[in-house]
Amino acid sequence: YTLTATGQAPGGGVATTTASFVVTAGSTSCTSPGRASVSPSSLDPGKTATFTATGFAPRSSVVLIVSGGAGVIPPASASSDDNCTVTATIQVTETALPGPYTVRATGAPSSGGSGNTSAILTVTAASGSISGFVLEEDLERKVGGSVSGATITGGGQSATSRSDGSFTLANVPVGSVTVTVSAPGFASGGTAVTVEGGKVTEAGLFMIVRNVGGISGFVLEEDLDGKIGGPVSGATITVGGLSATSGSDGSFTLANVPVGSVTVTVSAPGFASGGNAVTVEGGKVTEAGLFRIVRNAAPSPSDLGGVVAVQPPACRLIRVGLQTQNGQQPPAQGPCPTCPPLCPGQSTITDEEIDETVMGLTLVSLLAIIEAFEISPEGMRTCFEEGVRQNPGKWADTHNDVSEWTVTCLGNVKAVATTLEITTASIDVKKIAECGAYVQKFGQPADMNLSTFLKSVEYQVFMAACYAAETQ
Repeated sequence: YTLTATGQAPGGGVATTTASFVVTAGSTSCTSPGRASVSPSSLDPGKTATFTATGFAPRSSVVLIVSGGAGVIPPASASSDDNCTVTATIQVTETALPGPYTVRATGAPSSGGSGNTSAILTVTAASGSISGFVLEEDLERKVGGSVSGATITGGGQSATSRSDGSFTLANVPVGSVTVTVSAPGFASGGTAVTVEGGKVTEAGLFMIVRNVGGISGFVLEEDLDGKIGGPVSGATITVGGLSATSGSDGSFTLANVPVGSVTVTVSAPGFASGGNAVTVEGGKVTEAGLFRIVRNAAPSPSDLGGVVAVQPPACRLIRVGLQTQNGQQPPAQGPCPTCPPLCPGQSTITDEEIDETVMGLTLVSLLAIIEAFEISPEGMRTCFEEGVRQNPGKWADTHNDVSEWTVTCLGNVKAVATTLEITTASIDVKKIAECGAYVQKFGQPADMNLSTFLKSVEYQVFMAACYAAETQ
């Protein structure tokens, strides 16, 4: 090629100067073998990668082809540089499916090159990150301090909380992921987090509780009939080495109880200890309901008219001796003077119900009283038959004595069941009738009428003693 320069000469006129240079053919002296690579070699959808290949003629056109599926797109055209290298940007679309893709470059080879080389690009599942804090929570749902060293897992990834409780869980697949937090001495916790590709999702606070729970309930008094009385304040509730005291309303809460099945024991001065098994869940207060305890003090001699000898209160038992009240001695075939231990209680028969026994009762009103005494139909029939048997000549006249005897029999069944702490259904009514006749004959004081005697504590104790002796 010749280059000519024309201009004004120093002395005037026109001056022309020329120069020549030679343009040679492009060099094909590159000896680089055919190699290819992709950086990064794996990436999420929506990202780009750089493809590099060598071994092509300098400044020559190169064709790029991607195989393995749709969604990975090479540039429409590419060319090599003076160093026999082609560089191109590969676009991975948001819809690209995870998996390996082959990126191949084809073109005129350089000296020593192949002109045909490829590399593998792997599209991973879209992922993001999750960050948050792990904090301790007490049984009242109050936030405590940070928990360091906790293990956070989710989406096949794991991380450990730092000294301030913070954590970052990376490379988590997009979508809904269950994040679980665990730490020694704590109950595991977790929640679902929605992860977006290429973003850090702030999941907030992860609250975990120590591996203990609580128990709450009420302590109430129970009488010998199984009926609930008032609250018991000052009762001691224990589980292992833990204890709590019931309040004025009988309520209590026992904290920091190990999880699992535990035995709760309730005790109070003047009461028999009680308890129950309770299953405790970590981080929760288990509502255990009512704990009912019974007084363990036996009646004093003055309470029973001086007819009993009180044994040590620990056993809650008394010994009752059938005594002669009117100078008559019990027959030899009667109950023994010293009877088995008894556990007396107060009869549920009211004065009004006893007073009704002296009235002429119809069978309908009698059945109502039977229901109140919780006597079975069989027991009622036996009491009624015993009333007729005890008063055979009067049934055809007024029925009064029969009704009175029947109701008295029913009252005896209830009183004996209460005193001996057995069910009315287990009572042998015939033996009740026999004991009723025996106690009325040999136990009634001379200065006390029958109606008063039937309502007395002495009568109830004598009946229980007689029945216990007859059945044991």
